[in-house]
Amino acid sequence: MEIQELLEEYMNDVDYNLEKKGKRICKKFNDEIILKNLDDNEAKLIIPSESSDESYSVSFSFDHEIEYAESFCDCPAFENYNDCKHCVAAALYLINIIDKKNNGPKNGKMPVVQEATDAVYNPDSGKIIVQFKNISYKEVQHFTRRYYRWEFYYTDGKSHVVKYSGAEHFFKYKTPAKKIYEQEINFLQPDKLEVSCTCGDAEPGNFCVHLMAALNVLSVKFGDHYFNRFKDKAEEKKRLLAPYGLVPGDDEAKDFVFEQDYYGNLIIKSA
Repeated sequence: MEIQELLEEYMNDVDYNLEKKGKRICKKFNDEIILKNLDDNEAKLIIPSESSDESYSVSFSFDHEIEYAESFCDCPAFENYNDCKHCVAAALYLINIIDKKNNGPKNGKMPVVQEATDAVYNPDSGKIIVQFKNISYKEVQHFTRRYYRWEFYYTDGKSHVVKYSGAEHFFKYKTPAKKIYEQEINFLQPDKLEVSCTCGDAEPGNFCVHLMAALNVLSVKFGDHYFNRFKDKAEEKKRLLAPYGLVPGDDEAKDFVFEQDYYGNLIIKSA
């Protein structure tokens, strides 16, 4: 079964209200949707949020044997309901792209795969810099176009931490063939990771399995929001205290207790 048919089968199972919302997003943000990758096995897209400046990472995995398209989105709704309007919008966008490819472009233009703008290569350091929210599976799977699952990282090889130095982390990955590759993962203020691997295969938007394994080590050992401990919280506290007419140095501000929510954002727990 072709990809377009798999996506159409997915749409056949979508609730009417969800389909309506997805069509609205697809129409409203058609020129802003970013297609990161599309091949026989998967598709990855960035879909803008309707209600904020956020964007969500949507992916489809295509299983041609069982004729099924598995969707994923990192928005809160998908986490609760296992489907969302962003997935529907992405499916509609992909169907439109494939249809145009099969039947010819309109106005002489064809949609092209775009690289995400949240990952760049720094030639001075020889490292990749990527913006991130957390290091959960749902988040980091969008760092690569390779189709990996967490469980493969340990069965295909073994990754372990060599040392920590503040926000700098050094790893070694031993393959089944006993080759050893070294990885470095550093946190950069306010929300970026700087990474590298000696295998030479890692690229912006297409991390190698060794870097993915290293990120998994940190996620399993310390939690998905591990890097939040290195963030400078001063500016965020200043923003949260502003509605009360306070700044972090005020005596009254000492009565405020802060904590991180599920997504790693700083919030006021009590005052």
